[in-house]
Amino acid sequence: MAQTVLREASNRAGGTAIAARAGLSLMGLLEAVLVFAVGYVCGAVTRIFAGIAALLALLLVILGVALPSSIVGIADPILAVYLGNELLFLSGFLFAISHNPAGETEGD
Repeated sequence: MAQTVLREASNRAGGTAIAARAGLSLMGLLEAVLVFAVGYVCGAVTRIFAGIAALLALLLVILGVALPSSIVGIADPILAVYLGNELLFLSGFLFAISHNPAGETEGD
């Protein structure tokens, strides 16, 4: 009942994908694991290459080539998987950032 109401409200707002992904029962377990894993990998890469990635992103934005129109057609189907799964992606991302692979502890 609640999901039906949520879908109807979302349809009126134009966001059918978000409402359709409201519960884990609507999303396959494999998709959930995949989105979490991608978030984890992105978090690990960000932790390792954060400075380089920030400088490169700034340079691309300044040059105006951050997302050329030729790439938009390729990126849209990929980004559609993450629509409605933002929290799952974010949880994997945050796990990776907080992970301490060397077992180092903060000293006094």
